[in-house]
Amino acid sequence: MTAWPHSHSLSVEIPFARIFAIVLGGILFFPAAVAQSTAVQNGSEPVPAEPFAAAAPSGMPVRAQETVSASPVAPDTDGAVGRANIFGTETGGGSAKKESFSLWDFFSHFFELGSPGDPGHPDKLRLTVGATLGYDDNVFTTKTDQVASATAGLNGNIAYNIGTERTKLAGSLALGTIVYQNRPGDATDYNGTFSLAGSHFFTRRLQITGSVALSYLSQPNATLIGGVSRFSGDYMVANAGFQVIYSVRPRINTRVGFSINAIKYTDEIINQGQGFSEQTYTLGLDYLLNPRTTLNLEYSISPLSYYETQQDSVGHVLTVGFTTSFTSRFKWEFKAGAEARQLNDTDTQSGTSLYLGPFVETNMQYLLGPASAVNANLRYGTEPSGVSGISIRQTLRGGLNVTRAFGGRFVCDLGISYEHDTFDQPGDANDYTQEYYTAGVGLRYNFNPAFALTARYDYTALRSEIESSEYTRGISTLGLEIIF
Repeated sequence: MTAWPHSHSLSVEIPFARIFAIVLGGILFFPAAVAQSTAVQNGSEPVPAEPFAAAAPSGMPVRAQETVSASPVAPDTDGAVGRANIFGTETGGGSAKKESFSLWDFFSHFFELGSPGDPGHPDKLRLTVGATLGYDDNVFTTKTDQVASATAGLNGNIAYNIGTERTKLAGSLALGTIVYQNRPGDATDYNGTFSLAGSHFFTRRLQITGSVALSYLSQPNATLIGGVSRFSGDYMVANAGFQVIYSVRPRINTRVGFSINAIKYTDEIINQGQGFSEQTYTLGLDYLLNPRTTLNLEYSISPLSYYETQQDSVGHVLTVGFTTSFTSRFKWEFKAGAEARQLNDTDTQSGTSLYLGPFVETNMQYLLGPASAVNANLRYGTEPSGVSGISIRQTLRGGLNVTRAFGGRFVCDLGISYEHDTFDQPGDANDYTQEYYTAGVGLRYNFNPAFALTARYDYTALRSEIESSEYTRGISTLGLEIIF
């Protein structure tokens, strides 16, 4: 989600031949894995039986307040495992059994034929380290004079989750670095993400949930609300929120929530036009229509502030919707309504303006089996624009992700997404549209419970009425993964 060239406060210049030697040595003597934080599967202790709990959409790029639900720590524990890499996007993946590690165990496992996956393992701490080699055919996301480069990376992730009948807590820390053989200027990217989520039942009627995610990223990620689709250098993303749910009656829940979503760029020139902070205050009412279906009514107010430019605005969203479970494996969440946003744009002749439009958000999830699931999502509404000089954009985004495990050892995930951005700000005559496409496929083969080979290819394309902004990009990687 971003635009380039680019500078770091910390720069590492290493010949690529030396990098290859370091990575090869790491593969032989300190095996590692692509940094992926394993999503939590809370194990044997159930949450107290509530009349019902309104769940937030999962697997879709939503505003920060919508990432916190009545059960934020773990989705349906039906064997499906989700993963989130250090770039913030969700991918599917199998879960590997954690066990003590030794060189003898490592090599002997090559000759074992037992099942390598065990999502129900009681161990709560998981450490993953890894190494990758890859190729990026457009490192600066440009239309002309494209620069291609081989890459090498080292990554690590640690995840921990605990739970009782009343309290669930999950946290993870992922760190990684990627070195480009042929990128002018700073040849090294650094990435890191810390996340923490939890929920607690004070009584059978009163529950509080919360989450925080802090990331330092180098590559664009258009799935982020308010993010950019072109390279813009390093940036920091903060998402945090909490929600209080109270069961007024056996069929009625009330919800009060607060969240913040912010992006700050290390390049001060870029940050002046694109850095922002958005707060959201939410009131919700949920009614249990029947054991499978819950009706929802929600109102939110969202002040949006830019750090440097005078393009602040205040949005109001009113929606109605439902959450229904057709079966224990198939769930559908939907809400729709209207959005009004008052903009204070001193850069335009009108000074202030008003946007009125629809707001829609929906998500479907179907669990195919252990480590296998299908997710589909769609969203339409306003977002911070991600470009200088414009406060908001109207964005339609949707995606489909399929994760499938075969025979316990082999896992494949396939994802596609589409985004249509309309920069049609009231009072501004410089209107245009752009479309952003992504497609990716990932393969994972578990040699044993602690060691896996991974491969991935991701393709992105930006089409715009401003032709100079268009580009295509393909990134391929091959890696080794060890779970301790």
